[in-house]
Amino acid sequence: NPTNSAVTLTIDGTPVTTTTTNQLRTDINTKYTTTGTRGFTLTAPTTPGTHTACITTPDYPQLTSKTTLGCRTIRIP
Repeated sequence: NPTNSAVTLTIDGTPVTTTTTNQLRTDINTKYTTTGTRGFTLTAPTTPGTHTACITTPDYPQLTSKTTLGCRTIRIP
């Protein structure tokens, strides 16, 4: 994907916020022999309980479908 790709946080299947990759990640650049800003930070409010949080990004270059970068179970007290 190009630098400054969109990434979306979904919680329990509902998109809650989107940002762009705008933070330097030298570890990623080194591992994949690339350059650019591949990192990002997202925050979003949610309710107490157990939730599934996922990060998705549009497929490149078509941008017509999405790739899930990963999901985690989170517990909010």
